[in-house]
Amino acid sequence: MDAKQVLRERIRAARRRLALAPWGAWNDALTQRVLGLAPVQGARTVFGYVSRGREPDTASILQRLSAGGATLVLPTAAHAGAAYDRFIVARRIVTGTRLAPATPATALTFADSGILNEVDLFLVPGLMFDEEGYRVGQGGGYFDRVLARARPGSLAVGLAFEFQLVPRVPRDLWDVPVARIVTEERVLRTDQGRAESS
Repeated sequence: MDAKQVLRERIRAARRRLALAPWGAWNDALTQRVLGLAPVQGARTVFGYVSRGREPDTASILQRLSAGGATLVLPTAAHAGAAYDRFIVARRIVTGTRLAPATPATALTFADSGILNEVDLFLVPGLMFDEEGYRVGQGGGYFDRVLARARPGSLAVGLAFEFQLVPRVPRDLWDVPVARIVTEERVLRTDQGRAESS
């Protein structure tokens, strides 16, 4: 088992043990920090994801962005043997974080669409992050491929809880760091290496 896989198993186990009470409070704090960021408030097209399990919950964030008129771009089905180059453009959330199901007619590939050139903000999951913005994800490479196509001037924000921050993660040549990490306690500017209070 390689170093990344060992770390993945460790954080997955820690998340499974996370009790509901702190998870809910942490989510509320993280959500408020994300929505308080000026680049988030001004984003018109957002590439995000629908969280699952004990990941930081993206439901309220996606709902607020959608209600504010942002276009959402979301993977069609992450982690489930999906075609990892496919995504769906959602003009609105249908109910909660449920979207109209992707079909061959609505699921786009990176090659089919220029939508990534319109994205202002990327919300990025990770099992762990380091303070330089590098991350260990689920292992499919989806978000690294997405971020490699991001237009200059867009902002990538990683969402994580404090216990998911580590001094340094193992890195591969194709890994793309995020510019901010938002936790329940702080906003870390990885491109300048300092924490913000908002």
